[in-house]
Amino acid sequence: MYAFQEIRDSTETAFPNLVSDINAVNDIYDWWTGARQGTTSSKEQVGFIWNRNNFSKVDGYDFDDTTTSWFERPPTVIVLERISMNYEQFQTQKLAIISGHLKPVSGVSDMVTEDEINHMQDVYDDLLIKHPDIIDVLIVGDFNADCNYVANPESLSLYTSAANDWLIPFEADTTVSSTDCAYDHIVLYGNIRNSVVSSGVFDYQTFYDTDNIFYNGDPITGLISDHYPVEFEFF
Repeated sequence: MYAFQEIRDSTETAFPNLVSDINAVNDIYDWWTGARQGTTSSKEQVGFIWNRNNFSKVDGYDFDDTTTSWFERPPTVIVLERISMNYEQFQTQKLAIISGHLKPVSGVSDMVTEDEINHMQDVYDDLLIKHPDIIDVLIVGDFNADCNYVANPESLSLYTSAANDWLIPFEADTTVSSTDCAYDHIVLYGNIRNSVVSSGVFDYQTFYDTDNIFYNGDPITGLISDHYPVEFEFF
């Protein structure tokens, strides 16, 4: 399964067209997007893609931030249930993914970014009220949780909680540019913490040698994204 952020296409056709292109090779993927969100004229969506032979969508919604105003772009939540053949053999049967692109605000005295990160715990708590049977939960996305935006990421209450595991260390670099920042993270709750096989940052430039693949004369590395994907494998 895949979570995509910063979908800014106002026509809302780019993401379904991407899935259509993927399915043209092997038609096995379903998708869903949250609403276009943002307190300014710049709006973004979160999108999800999953193998329909392995999972089915149970629910999907955007966190209701109307009374709290905690987020620039409220996180989007999807609940999936495993339906694959021999699904009983897998430890993780049902899971939820909370995905958010959190607001980057520079300055050690400004706690906007830190507050948004810590309020992801509230989104998790709200999810458990809506789906009390959920045990396994992922909080994923661009937290902007490093460098100029978060002075001391290891002091975040979401990070210090004993209830979750952070898979991407702050020593990692999730940026494509010359900066060295661990902006993007995967946070696990529940039994899935014991099901992790591997995790890390997928350096597609090294894997595909994208600096030597060109579009209109320019390497495609930065055209793909300004962040490398973060990933993990579980059973």
